This record gives sequence, structure tokens and C-alpha cells, in this order.
Amino acid sequence: MAVRAHAEEIVDDSPSVRIAWRSAEDADVPNAGAVRFVPAPDGLSTEVYVVLTYDIPGGAVGKAVAKYFGEEPHQQLDDDLRRLKQVLETGEVVR
Repeated sequence: MAVRAHAEEIVDDSPSVRIAWRSAEDADVPNAGAVRFVPAPDGLSTEVYVVLTYDIPGGAVGKAVAKYFGEEPHQQLDDDLRRLKQVLETGEVVR
């Protein structure tokens, strides 16, 4: 099964503060979310907060299958955020 890429639309874009999206009506996995960027208490770093909602087809069974194959959105989000942190801190993804 092929999942369509770029099936989202931006609903709020406040540069350096927040970006929010929702899936287009024909998305394979209906979803919505927001990423918020907040200056960290140390005054040097940025904290990133993510809210993600989604509806995997197949309900609980579909979610279990996605998780088994490493395609569960929260797993992917955690991995993506870890790689982003590595790139921002070191300039590359550490393997």
C-alpha cells in the first residue's frame, strides 16, 4: 500500500513560533498537528513541543500493524525529532 506524501495543508504559520497543519480530505491517514518553538530557560536553546492527532485505518489492528513495522506516527515523530536534534547540534546524523 502506498501512502500519499504531502497530503497536508498549513493552517497556521507564525515563523519561529508555531506551525500547524491538517490533512487534506483525501489523505490516506487523516491527521492534524502543531509544532511550537519556545526559548529554553538557558536563553541559548529552543524547546520544541509537538501535538499530533491521527486516525490510522483499521483501528486498533491497523495501529498494531503500523507499530510492528515501525510506521506508527509517534515512533516516526520521535525518530525524526532525535535526528533533527543531532543535525542541529552536530551538523550530521550520528549513526
